[in-house]
Amino acid sequence: MGRKAAAGIAGRSMRKRPAYLAVKRGADGCFSAFFRLLLLLPLGLVALVITAESGRGAIFRQVRLGRDKKPFVLYKFRTMDSEGRATRAGAFLRRSSIDELPQLWNILKGDMSFVGYRPVIPEETYLIALRDELGVYAMRPGLTGLAQINGRDLLGPCEKARFDGTYLSEVSFATDLRIVVKTVGYVLRHQDYREKGSGDPEKMKDSCITLVGTDGDDGPRETAERNK
Repeated sequence: MGRKAAAGIAGRSMRKRPAYLAVKRGADGCFSAFFRLLLLLPLGLVALVITAESGRGAIFRQVRLGRDKKPFVLYKFRTMDSEGRATRAGAFLRRSSIDELPQLWNILKGDMSFVGYRPVIPEETYLIALRDELGVYAMRPGLTGLAQINGRDLLGPCEKARFDGTYLSEVSFATDLRIVVKTVGYVLRHQDYREKGSGDPEKMKDSCITLVGTDGDDGPRETAERNK
């Protein structure tokens, strides 16, 4: 079974849950609209602070890969100035994950879900390839996911892909609820938060077994991947 076969199995597995998918999409739309209205005033104040400090628009737009690896525009609060340095407000927004809240609009539009895998830029080819092997792109990306409550920023690409693949095989309302509840605790404690570009990469968890190729139709070659 090669990459395409694995992705095909994952896609069929998702399609076998029509009730789950329909209810999840409906819940995503309803809750994202509710929280957008509920947080309208505080998020507006955040936007004013960002604009005053950075002198630029409050919303940062970036192309990420979503379901079926289709690109979409992801929204975040701007956290850096024109010279590429984190602003004081931006540093707080990152630690608290408030910078991710504009993605409520992505969820409402149908680009994302509350729970899934974190979407990445097209240049993160290694992680994308690992996810592709596991069929992860059969589902929508999420505001949070299994990897975000099991290491978050301390995980390397192999571990992230493994958690994403595990979530795909275990999707259920109970799993989604558990991830959302644990995410709240993670965010409030700033647990496993690491500023990008900081920290010791030697301490990052990055070991897993991944499919790295096929021998015709005879099945995958399994190889242990570890960053040293």
